[in-house]
Amino acid sequence: METVPENELILHHYSQSPFSEKIRILLGIKNLKWRSLEVPMVNKGRITSIWTGGYRRIPVLQIGAEFFCDTELIAKELERRFPTSSFNATQLSTIGGEFFNRTLFNCITVGMFSSKPTSSMLEDIDLGEFFQDRMQLIGDAANNQKVKGKNWRTVKNQLLSHLNTCEDLLGDGRKFLTGNEPSLLDASAYAQFWFMKRLGMEEINGFIHIGDYIERMASFGHGRSSPISIADARSVAKMATLQSDGLEYIPRSIHVPRNETVGVRPEEFGDFDVMGILKGSTFTKLVLERNDSDLGRSVLVHFPHRGYYVRMASKL
Repeated sequence: METVPENELILHHYSQSPFSEKIRILLGIKNLKWRSLEVPMVNKGRITSIWTGGYRRIPVLQIGAEFFCDTELIAKELERRFPTSSFNATQLSTIGGEFFNRTLFNCITVGMFSSKPTSSMLEDIDLGEFFQDRMQLIGDAANNQKVKGKNWRTVKNQLLSHLNTCEDLLGDGRKFLTGNEPSLLDASAYAQFWFMKRLGMEEINGFIHIGDYIERMASFGHGRSSPISIADARSVAKMATLQSDGLEYIPRSIHVPRNETVGVRPEEFGDFDVMGILKGSTFTKLVLERNDSDLGRSVLVHFPHRGYYVRMASKL
């Protein structure tokens, strides 16, 4: 078994995930060393979900026995730990990124559910199993008319309009969306453009400036990665030191007192609650401590406040 430092960055991800690509490109911008733990595309016994207490979104960043959920929080944690080669993770970039993470991604998802992908991206998995897994995740949204395909033409028009706006923005000679240096907003945008390319969606073709922009962003690469096994990632988590007491807690930031048992779930497409003891809360993030039977110890699971519901266990 390999000896891995407990402060090593371990990214739980899969190659086809646009949100994983968002973090991979940020790791490339910073040229960071990290370990790659590839997990299944379909959440069937995914080790990440086990260690986080049921969180099923990907990617997740593991550092020792701490797990950072959601790309917004992962990006901020990377910037906090490695401030050199900054990717400009300002609040404006974060808010602007939500357009790509939600609005543009939802348009792409409608297209994906409405027609079969034309690329080889999904050829190695059971498509029926994949769509069933995603429909369980997005719940009622999977059954509405637009996901069934009846409104794809309307959504396609919206998608083309969004792409045209980006094309116009890049047409003034700027290298990146916010100027001449890459930002968190660029990582969010690039990840969705990359996803469309991987799916073989013809709607992105013909946008010259976006095409050049995709190549420019891709040139950053993914940093310096090497694979890690589940066994070695488990060993890192088991052996890591953990300080759950003394985490910052701002009473005004949350309606729940410290050390209360709570459940956390995404506002959008959330069919699960991660249960744990609230140990920290600021205006930007919250931290739960939970005991994990597989690891045989307590772990910390970090979430951003934005985009997540927090409820006391007594209210569930």
